[in-house]
Amino acid sequence: MRLDFFCTYWGSHHIPLVDFVEKVLAAGYRGIETPIPDARNQQEQIAALMSASGIELIAQVVLCKEPNYANYRAQYLDEVTALAELKPRMINCHTGRDYFSREQNLELIGAAQAIADQHGVPIVHETHRGRFSFNPWTIEEYLDALPELRLTADFSHWCVVSESLLEHHPKLIQRIAPRCGYIHARVGHSNGPQIVDPRSPHWQGEVDAHIHWWQTILDSQEDRTAFAITPEFGPPTYMPVHPQTNAPLVNQWDINLYMKDLLQEKLN
Repeated sequence: MRLDFFCTYWGSHHIPLVDFVEKVLAAGYRGIETPIPDARNQQEQIAALMSASGIELIAQVVLCKEPNYANYRAQYLDEVTALAELKPRMINCHTGRDYFSREQNLELIGAAQAIADQHGVPIVHETHRGRFSFNPWTIEEYLDALPELRLTADFSHWCVVSESLLEHHPKLIQRIAPRCGYIHARVGHSNGPQIVDPRSPHWQGEVDAHIHWWQTILDSQEDRTAFAITPEFGPPTYMPVHPQTNAPLVNQWDINLYMKDLLQEKLN
């Protein structure tokens, strides 16, 4: 199976998108992952950039701060529709809220899936704090209720929510692996969603645990010829910073590139 590595635009929005795409391609990535807040008005620009560069796009639906469910639903589905019209490789969604009811979150997932099906675009829902998928002990209820549900595996969030490396859920990864359609390769730990530096021996146990989970996912993908992975170490406030200068202790671009190279070597 071919592994396609994507580069997050998160943390690099100070770089014009055209220049960022050029940098990403030169570094050996297949594409970029980014939210497109004004997708309808940027459709021609994005389509032209993708066509000219040959780069692939994973579009993101990120945090909607609207607390009212009806308003949230309208905004969320409008954004999913706009992104589906761009025909990206897939749409990665931060779906629902941890305080919405199970029925409300299920309605959101089902409605988004209908839009994706209409446009022929795969949709995946990220395991993320604050969303319907914020913890490892209720996710199976959603998988059982919606056979079409596919996840973005960002297990770093489950590490911090459960304060563990999922030791108390030994069968969970095996259970959900076939339902994961995308990987966010950030490494978390029991007290945070991002270790300081994956190159450090201090964090080797956490890196090894995540690589094992990601390989389990790849091993479960019997019918796939290609699989997308985005190294997603993020900028502040995810990155530890110097207490006086607020400067990041490591370089985001460097550690994401390191993760890409490491996973090209380790995963198969």
